[in-house]
Amino acid sequence: FAGNAGESKTISVDVTGDLVVEPDETFTVSLGAFSNSDLTAALRTAGTPQTGTIENDDVATLSISDGTTMLETDSGITPVTVIVTLSGEVQDGASVTYATTSDTASAADGDFNGFGGQTLMFAGNDGETQTITVELRGDTKVEADEMFAIEIREPSAGVTITKAAAPFTILNDDTTTIMISGNQSADEGDLLDGTTPFEFTVTASERVQGGFDLSYLTNDGTATAGSDYNDNDRTLSFPEFAALPLTETIEVDVIGDNAVEADETFEVVLGAVSNIGDIDPNAFIIEMT
Repeated sequence: FAGNAGESKTISVDVTGDLVVEPDETFTVSLGAFSNSDLTAALRTAGTPQTGTIENDDVATLSISDGTTMLETDSGITPVTVIVTLSGEVQDGASVTYATTSDTASAADGDFNGFGGQTLMFAGNDGETQTITVELRGDTKVEADEMFAIEIREPSAGVTITKAAAPFTILNDDTTTIMISGNQSADEGDLLDGTTPFEFTVTASERVQGGFDLSYLTNDGTATAGSDYNDNDRTLSFPEFAALPLTETIEVDVIGDNAVEADETFEVVLGAVSNIGDIDPNAFIIEMT
């Protein structure tokens, strides 16, 4: 300094740039002792130290890989995985929480083993990856194809999420076989006997999500509806949670008479399934015995 009142000098500090996500950082500039003056004892400093703040301007991101489409299987556990990738370096590491989310598939319905509030920890290296595994649960229930997802949430400070969800599709691989049995021969009875019930049993081998309906028809053979038997075109309803095998009964009333005639026949024919939602109709196999 020349010693003039109001004289000023500038101190420059070079800050070194980097690509690391880190907290804002500080440094100080402090004035030291006076030198080269006979008036040192009369000189004073003020405002020292001063603080400089280096504000973080770097960004790191987390993304989750794509989910997959897979067959459900009939039993046991099938693990499926996704990869979470950290892009960018993070001082002191990074973290993110993750959870499964239900859609048409759910943990409550036994489609997969769900979880929530879990945390992935990263050391903070660029390109670092962590794996999330979810367990699918096989069954033999006929269902529509179903979906769920794994999501990452709540990244640590300085980190953003660029892809948060990995959706999965579970393909139904189950079928139910529907069979009718009860071929029988019985006396028709006399006029005074009224009607004689003929019973036919319809069985479904596997449960169906949400249950289903099945139509059936009674058709003439050599017997005639209205005079030899009561026509009975109706619908059976199979609930989802009944005990296996699922069983319903068709009853056809044969009308007694006093006429001498040849043995006569009629048939019961299974029709189409309905009220099956998004389930593939090909999952229903109808067999006549």
